[in-house]
Amino acid sequence: MKSASAASSSSQEEVDVTFETTVNAVRAESSRVWNSIELYDLYQSNGGRDISRRTLVTKLLEYFGSVLRMQSGTAVTSVLVFRSKASSFFRLVASSGEDDVEIGLETVALQIVSDLKESVVDDNN
Repeated sequence: MKSASAASSSSQEEVDVTFETTVNAVRAESSRVWNSIELYDLYQSNGGRDISRRTLVTKLLEYFGSVLRMQSGTAVTSVLVFRSKASSFFRLVASSGEDDVEIGLETVALQIVSDLKESVVDDNN
């Protein structure tokens, strides 16, 4: 019979293996935009059951550090993209001032542009 600590250790190893499998899949497809639901589905398809979608996204952001960016908004899934690819997915748009969605997208785009500028400065140092 397994002790409680052995069972806990085994469960933690399964979480770690499942998380690492998910990380490897994300890394292999680093040129795409991921949404949090797709990431959680990927995690679950690899056998993951122990962490929530929000925790998975947090762990991925911690794992990849500043090279992975998350954009989120009210009533939409979070979007994750590698900083080096962000400019090919997001474009600045003219805002009519009347549409909250357009304003939100413009804000996201400006943040990505700012992040890319920081990345270039960091790379040059």
